[in-house]
Amino acid sequence: MNRRNLIRGAALAPLLGALPAPACSAEADPSIIAVNAYKVARAAYVDACQRWDSDDEVDATNRIESLAAIAALSTVPTSPAGLRSLCEFASWLVSVGEAELSEWRPGYGTAGADQRTGEDMYFATLAAAAAALLPAAPQDMGTMPVCVPAPVRHDPLADMIRAFHDEEVVMRSFPGDIPEDFEHAAFAALGDEELPPALSQEVALDALRLSVRLGDEAPGDYAAPNLARAALAFFEGV
Repeated sequence: MNRRNLIRGAALAPLLGALPAPACSAEADPSIIAVNAYKVARAAYVDACQRWDSDDEVDATNRIESLAAIAALSTVPTSPAGLRSLCEFASWLVSVGEAELSEWRPGYGTAGADQRTGEDMYFATLAAAAAALLPAAPQDMGTMPVCVPAPVRHDPLADMIRAFHDEEVVMRSFPGDIPEDFEHAAFAALGDEELPPALSQEVALDALRLSVRLGDEAPGDYAAPNLARAALAFFEGV
Protein backbone atom coordinates (compact mmCIF):
# COMPACT_ATOMS: atom_id res chain seq x y z
CA MET A 1 0.00 0.00 0.00
CA ASN A 2 1.46 3.37 -0.99
CA ARG A 3 0.79 6.93 0.19
CA ARG A 4 -1.72 7.56 -2.59
CA ASN A 5 -3.82 4.58 -1.57
CA LEU A 6 -3.72 5.56 2.09
CA ILE A 7 -4.97 9.02 1.11
CA ARG A 8 -7.84 7.38 -0.78
CA GLY A 9 -8.91 5.64 2.40
CA ALA A 10 -8.32 8.64 4.63
CA ALA A 11 -10.47 10.78 2.34
CA LEU A 12 -13.51 8.99 3.72
CA ALA A 13 -12.96 10.43 7.21
CA PRO A 14 -14.86 13.73 6.69
CA LEU A 15 -17.89 11.78 5.49
CA LEU A 16 -17.90 9.44 8.47
CA GLY A 17 -18.65 12.17 10.96
CA ALA A 18 -21.71 13.22 9.00
CA LEU A 19 -23.34 9.80 9.09
CA PRO A 20 -26.15 9.03 11.55
CA ALA A 21 -25.28 6.95 14.56
CA PRO A 22 -25.77 3.19 14.03
CA ALA A 23 -28.79 1.52 15.61
CA CYS A 24 -26.60 -1.07 17.34
CA SER A 25 -23.52 -0.58 19.49
CA ALA A 26 -20.35 0.20 17.53
CA GLU A 27 -18.50 -2.27 19.76
CA ALA A 28 -20.60 -5.03 18.18
CA ASP A 29 -19.43 -4.13 14.66
CA PRO A 30 -17.90 -7.35 13.26
CA SER A 31 -15.06 -5.39 11.64
CA ILE A 32 -14.00 -3.82 14.94
CA ILE A 33 -14.13 -7.24 16.60
CA ALA A 34 -12.01 -8.77 13.81
CA VAL A 35 -9.43 -5.96 14.00
CA ASN A 36 -9.11 -6.30 17.78
CA ALA A 37 -8.80 -10.07 17.46
CA TYR A 38 -6.01 -9.66 14.92
CA LYS A 39 -4.05 -7.40 17.25
CA VAL A 40 -4.32 -10.02 20.01
CA ALA A 41 -3.23 -12.76 17.59
CA ARG A 42 -0.31 -10.68 16.33
CA ALA A 43 0.86 -9.97 19.88
CA ALA A 44 0.77 -13.70 20.65
CA TYR A 45 2.80 -14.46 17.51
CA VAL A 46 5.40 -11.76 18.26
CA ASP A 47 5.72 -13.08 21.82
CA ALA A 48 6.17 -16.64 20.56
CA CYS A 49 8.87 -15.49 18.12
CA GLN A 50 10.72 -13.60 20.84
CA ARG A 51 10.68 -16.58 23.21
CA TRP A 52 10.90 -19.32 20.54
CA ASP A 53 10.28 -22.11 23.02
CA SER A 54 9.29 -24.46 20.22
CA ASP A 55 8.82 -24.46 16.46
CA ASP A 56 5.30 -25.85 16.90
CA GLU A 57 4.21 -22.88 19.02
CA VAL A 58 5.63 -20.36 16.55
CA ASP A 59 3.98 -22.16 13.61
CA ALA A 60 0.63 -22.36 15.42
CA THR A 61 0.58 -18.68 16.42
CA ASN A 62 1.74 -17.70 12.92
CA ARG A 63 -1.18 -19.59 11.36
CA ILE A 64 -3.67 -17.98 13.75
CA GLU A 65 -2.20 -14.53 13.04
CA SER A 66 -2.52 -15.15 9.28
CA LEU A 67 -6.16 -16.24 9.52
CA ALA A 68 -6.95 -13.33 11.86
CA ALA A 69 -5.36 -10.90 9.37
CA ILE A 70 -7.56 -12.25 6.57
CA ALA A 71 -10.64 -11.87 8.77
CA ALA A 72 -9.71 -8.32 9.78
CA LEU A 73 -9.07 -7.22 6.20
CA SER A 74 -12.14 -8.88 4.68
CA THR A 75 -14.86 -8.36 7.31
CA VAL A 76 -17.18 -5.61 6.07
CA PRO A 77 -17.99 -2.92 8.69
CA THR A 78 -21.64 -2.37 9.54
CA SER A 79 -21.29 1.02 11.24
CA PRO A 80 -19.47 4.32 10.62
CA ALA A 81 -17.22 3.53 13.59
CA GLY A 82 -16.32 0.22 11.97
CA LEU A 83 -15.51 1.92 8.67
CA ARG A 84 -13.24 4.39 10.43
CA SER A 85 -11.60 1.51 12.31
CA LEU A 86 -10.92 -0.32 9.04
CA CYS A 87 -9.21 2.76 7.54
CA GLU A 88 -7.11 3.24 10.67
CA PHE A 89 -6.25 -0.47 10.72
CA ALA A 90 -4.64 -0.28 7.27
CA SER A 91 -2.49 2.65 8.39
CA TRP A 92 -1.58 0.77 11.57
CA LEU A 93 -0.47 -2.28 9.55
CA VAL A 94 1.90 -0.06 7.57
CA SER A 95 3.24 1.51 10.78
CA VAL A 96 4.04 -1.85 12.39
CA GLY A 97 5.91 -3.25 9.44
CA GLU A 98 3.56 -4.46 6.68
CA ALA A 99 4.84 -1.61 4.47
CA GLU A 100 3.94 -3.27 1.19
CA LEU A 101 0.36 -4.46 1.53
CA SER A 102 0.34 -4.79 -2.24
CA GLU A 103 2.79 -7.67 -1.91
CA TRP A 104 1.81 -9.14 1.48
CA ARG A 105 -0.39 -12.24 1.22
CA PRO A 106 -1.57 -13.16 4.74
CA GLY A 107 -2.86 -16.54 3.54
CA TYR A 108 0.36 -17.59 1.79
CA GLY A 109 1.34 -21.07 2.92
CA THR A 110 -1.99 -21.75 4.64
CA ALA A 111 -4.08 -24.36 2.84
CA GLY A 112 -7.57 -23.18 1.91
CA ALA A 113 -6.93 -19.58 2.98
CA ASP A 114 -7.65 -16.49 0.90
CA GLN A 115 -4.61 -15.89 -1.29
CA ARG A 116 -5.30 -12.26 -2.23
CA THR A 117 -2.87 -9.54 -1.21
CA GLY A 118 -3.60 -7.50 1.88
CA GLU A 119 -4.22 -4.45 -0.32
CA ASP A 120 -6.75 -6.30 -2.50
CA MET A 121 -8.65 -7.50 0.58
CA TYR A 122 -8.63 -4.06 2.17
CA PHE A 123 -9.91 -2.13 -0.84
CA ALA A 124 -12.56 -4.73 -1.69
CA THR A 125 -13.84 -4.50 1.89
CA LEU A 126 -13.57 -0.71 1.90
CA ALA A 127 -15.61 -0.50 -1.30
CA ALA A 128 -18.33 -2.78 0.08
CA ALA A 129 -18.52 -0.78 3.32
CA ALA A 130 -18.57 2.57 1.55
CA ALA A 131 -21.37 1.42 -0.75
CA ALA A 132 -23.45 0.34 2.24
CA LEU A 133 -22.71 3.20 4.65
CA LEU A 134 -21.76 6.35 2.77
CA PRO A 135 -24.28 8.65 1.07
CA ALA A 136 -24.41 8.27 -2.69
CA ALA A 137 -22.55 10.86 -4.72
CA PRO A 138 -24.81 13.36 -6.51
CA GLN A 139 -25.28 12.67 -10.20
CA ASP A 140 -25.64 15.35 -12.87
CA MET A 141 -28.35 13.76 -15.00
CA GLY A 142 -29.71 16.98 -16.55
CA THR A 143 -33.47 16.72 -17.03
CA MET A 144 -33.44 12.91 -17.21
CA PRO A 145 -35.47 11.23 -14.46
CA VAL A 146 -33.42 9.28 -11.96
CA CYS A 147 -34.81 5.99 -10.74
CA VAL A 148 -33.91 5.49 -7.09
CA PRO A 149 -34.17 1.90 -5.84
CA ALA A 150 -36.18 1.32 -2.70
CA PRO A 151 -33.94 1.21 0.37
CA VAL A 152 -33.19 -2.21 1.80
CA ARG A 153 -34.59 -2.58 5.29
CA HIS A 154 -31.60 -2.99 7.56
CA ASP A 155 -31.91 -5.24 10.61
CA PRO A 156 -29.49 -4.21 13.41
CA LEU A 157 -30.34 -7.31 15.45
CA ALA A 158 -29.15 -9.53 12.59
CA ASP A 159 -25.81 -7.66 12.64
CA MET A 160 -25.46 -8.22 16.38
CA ILE A 161 -26.18 -11.96 16.09
CA ARG A 162 -23.75 -12.27 13.17
CA ALA A 163 -21.07 -10.41 15.16
CA PHE A 164 -21.56 -12.81 18.08
CA HIS A 165 -21.07 -15.85 15.82
CA ASP A 166 -17.97 -14.24 14.28
CA GLU A 167 -16.62 -13.63 17.77
CA GLU A 168 -17.14 -17.31 18.61
CA VAL A 169 -15.13 -18.34 15.54
CA VAL A 170 -12.22 -16.15 16.67
CA MET A 171 -12.43 -17.56 20.21
CA ARG A 172 -12.27 -21.13 18.91
CA SER A 173 -9.18 -20.31 16.85
CA PHE A 174 -7.01 -19.74 19.92
CA PRO A 175 -4.93 -22.74 21.02
CA GLY A 176 -5.66 -23.49 24.65
CA ASP A 177 -7.18 -20.79 26.84
CA ILE A 178 -8.62 -17.58 25.43
CA PRO A 179 -6.27 -14.62 26.16
CA GLU A 180 -7.31 -12.63 29.22
CA ASP A 181 -7.29 -9.36 27.26
CA PHE A 182 -9.67 -10.66 24.59
CA GLU A 183 -12.74 -8.41 24.54
CA HIS A 184 -16.07 -10.27 24.34
CA ALA A 185 -17.65 -7.19 22.81
CA ALA A 186 -20.37 -8.90 20.77
CA PHE A 187 -21.54 -11.05 23.70
CA ALA A 188 -21.53 -8.01 25.98
CA ALA A 189 -23.64 -6.10 23.45
CA LEU A 190 -26.30 -8.81 23.57
CA GLY A 191 -26.46 -8.34 27.33
CA ASP A 192 -27.42 -4.67 27.05
CA GLU A 193 -30.68 -3.70 28.71
CA GLU A 194 -32.58 -3.34 25.43
CA LEU A 195 -31.90 -4.84 22.01
CA PRO A 196 -33.42 -3.62 18.73
CA PRO A 197 -36.45 -5.74 17.76
CA ALA A 198 -36.15 -8.28 14.96
CA LEU A 199 -37.46 -6.94 11.66
CA SER A 200 -38.06 -10.28 9.95
CA GLN A 201 -39.26 -13.74 10.89
CA GLU A 202 -35.90 -15.23 9.93
CA VAL A 203 -33.99 -12.98 12.31
CA ALA A 204 -36.60 -13.46 15.05
CA LEU A 205 -36.18 -17.24 14.82
CA ASP A 206 -32.37 -16.90 14.85
CA ALA A 207 -32.69 -14.79 17.99
CA LEU A 208 -34.90 -17.40 19.65
CA ARG A 209 -32.49 -20.23 18.80
CA LEU A 210 -29.54 -18.29 20.19
CA SER A 211 -31.59 -17.35 23.25
CA VAL A 212 -32.27 -21.02 24.02
CA ARG A 213 -28.62 -21.92 23.52
CA LEU A 214 -27.28 -19.12 25.71
CA GLY A 215 -29.88 -19.93 28.32
CA ASP A 216 -28.27 -23.36 28.63
CA GLU A 217 -24.64 -22.24 28.27
CA ALA A 218 -24.74 -18.96 30.22
CA PRO A 219 -27.63 -19.14 32.71
CA GLY A 220 -28.19 -15.92 34.58
CA ASP A 221 -26.77 -13.69 31.84
CA TYR A 222 -29.02 -11.02 30.33
CA ALA A 223 -28.26 -12.01 26.71
CA ALA A 224 -30.74 -14.91 26.56
CA PRO A 225 -33.83 -13.04 27.82
CA ASN A 226 -32.88 -9.94 25.79
CA LEU A 227 -32.79 -11.99 22.60
CA ALA A 228 -36.12 -13.60 23.46
CA ARG A 229 -37.72 -10.19 23.98
CA ALA A 230 -36.29 -8.89 20.69
CA ALA A 231 -37.76 -11.90 18.86
CA LEU A 232 -41.09 -11.58 20.65
CA ALA A 233 -41.33 -7.94 19.58
CA PHE A 234 -41.44 -9.06 15.94
CA PHE A 235 -44.17 -11.67 16.43
CA GLU A 236 -46.28 -9.30 18.54
CA GLY A 237 -46.07 -6.71 15.77
CA VAL A 238 -47.15 -9.05 12.96
